[in-house]
Amino acid sequence: MAHRDRTTTYDPSQVIVTFGSLQLRGFQDGTFIKCARAEAKYTTKAGADGETARTRNLNRAGTVEVTLLQTSVSNAELLAKHIADENSAGGLTPEPLVVKDLNGNSLTVAGEAWIEKAPNEEYAKEVGGRVWIFGTGNLRLGPAGN
Repeated sequence: MAHRDRTTTYDPSQVIVTFGSLQLRGFQDGTFIKCARAEAKYTTKAGADGETARTRNLNRAGTVEVTLLQTSVSNAELLAKHIADENSAGGLTPEPLVVKDLNGNSLTVAGEAWIEKAPNEEYAKEVGGRVWIFGTGNLRLGPAGN
């Protein structure tokens, strides 16, 4: 098969994050989204004679970290959900979380997600970021690229 040169374009403004009915806006410069599973898919055990075995881990839970500018209106929207979740006796019902790269085929989805940790409050000479950490049940990672 002949190799074809191909130039692709990535535009960070085409990466969208939705949490429930909210579309998050105002991402910070640099890395603004991190999606990861909580545990490795397999663990490996080696015997004294070097024979190895692997154990499959069915835990598909994960976290999604989103870093917003401290000036983003999405901070207030997320904070309202976070406070309502804290003040609700049984907590709010988890909501879908979607990270989609409209440049290509990357799609990460959690059918059930919640705000696991609100950002620390920090102030500096320049505008900073607010890191929101979402916990998820089954996190389907899809870093397919463009």
